[in-house]
Amino acid sequence: ELFKPPPRAIDEAPWGSAERKMRIALVVEGTRGDVQPMLVLGSALAAEGHQILVCASPDFRAASEAAGHAFCAVGTDVRAYLTAHAESIDGSAHKALVAGVRFTRDTVREQFAALPDATANADLIIGAGVQVAGPSVAQLHGIAYRYVAYCPAILPSKAHPPFLVPAQTLPPWANRLAW
Repeated sequence: ELFKPPPRAIDEAPWGSAERKMRIALVVEGTRGDVQPMLVLGSALAAEGHQILVCASPDFRAASEAAGHAFCAVGTDVRAYLTAHAESIDGSAHKALVAGVRFTRDTVREQFAALPDATANADLIIGAGVQVAGPSVAQLHGIAYRYVAYCPAILPSKAHPPFLVPAQTLPPWANRLAW
């Protein structure tokens, strides 16, 4: 088991009490800019006594374990993938789109394959980055799911269009329509 079973007294403590500690799975997909903030969040939660499991691509095992968190490899080694596919990513827009779709398809499949077992004993799943399977896995386990958005540009708003829209100075009605 990736989570250690808590002492019985913790299980019986009422929600909201200082004695109630949680097993929290931080599920994140992406580069260091996606994973590092979750490691910091995990450290803050661990300082409050919660058990932390980081589910991320294999290249973040050392960073996660250095922060004192349990780790479960999920997905593809991002650095290795970017290095192996540099010509596609740095080439034409079409090649970059094809490589991105392939990576996303493979990664999402791996997330759905690994996360149900890895998070089986979690009380809460917190997702970040391009993590897709987290909400479904949380629903499967009957637990809460929360998502950490580092950049408001990924959240629908009339204040801005989606980040892929080249024109970033649209009127509010057009921004909302673009979502």
